[in-house]
Amino acid sequence: MSQDVWIRGLRQTECVQHPELPDTAPRLKTVDDKPHFVVVHLFSGRRRDSDFHAHLHHLFAHIDAQLTVLSLDTAVSKQFGDLTVGSETWKNLVPLYEKGLVCATLVGAPCETWSEARHTESPEDDKTGRVWPRPLRSHDRPWGLQGLSNKELRQLQQGSQLHLSSLWLCLHHLRCGGLFMSEHPWMPKRPERASSWRTPLMGLVCGLPRIKLWCIHQVNWGAPAVKPTGILTCRGEHLGKSFSKWRLKERPKVEAAIGKDDQGMFNTSKLKEYPNEFSLALAQCVADFVSIRKHGSPVECESHLLAWINDAKKACEYFFREQWLPDYQH
Repeated sequence: MSQDVWIRGLRQTECVQHPELPDTAPRLKTVDDKPHFVVVHLFSGRRRDSDFHAHLHHLFAHIDAQLTVLSLDTAVSKQFGDLTVGSETWKNLVPLYEKGLVCATLVGAPCETWSEARHTESPEDDKTGRVWPRPLRSHDRPWGLQGLSNKELRQLQQGSQLHLSSLWLCLHHLRCGGLFMSEHPWMPKRPERASSWRTPLMGLVCGLPRIKLWCIHQVNWGAPAVKPTGILTCRGEHLGKSFSKWRLKERPKVEAAIGKDDQGMFNTSKLKEYPNEFSLALAQCVADFVSIRKHGSPVECESHLLAWINDAKKACEYFFREQWLPDYQH
């Protein structure tokens, strides 16, 4: 079956029956029965003192609970940050989600294969002489255009796999409880261009109960560019209220998001890391979720999974001054 026929069929599909959905904050079973919540941040980027991980620990200092945050990214740990399907990390994450052991998940899957910036042609005065990245997807062919090179196909395969993995995690949160948030660039104004939010599978997910898609302009939370951002949530109805607590009273000076800077670096590179207030707002969503939701019955975690959680936790405790890595890595 060709991609075109498959896409058309999916766009005509709808979900007519939904399972009974819990409305709880999952927690691990502990010896003293003190609530123990596990929060996972996938594609977190390097650890910083102003990141989601750090702010979440600060906010949880006022909550009588134990908190474990896993920031998983190759910029933090090559071993624990490999999130490709079949990796050791993915093999351990799967049972955590299937058993309902994760309280909240934040996903920032790489967007370089979906980026609208790929439609920008390289200017004549680009001194590097390099050809700028071209589009790999379109609205009608979101899983890949024809005539791509081998390298582009590998990039495409990895980007699609990571995006679909994110949806898989969202559906497990829907089934087992907990908060899910997935961040990706907002839809392009031109309808023929690709967007992860316009795929038929995403349309099916957005039609499910407790699922909501938000549009946030990161400039209002400290970003140097407007950067319209989509956030898909499961049980995140309170996101607007949580985000309003950290919205800046005045916008910072807006900079260009497309093209290159004076050093020849793409302007999109500096926008990959969440600004301070944006990280705070995301952490606030998790803290508010735990505060307003009924805690689920404690779930026992198998010893080998608990050991892996502790090892991953230790691996992401350290800050990195410089640890920039490209979205696409072999």
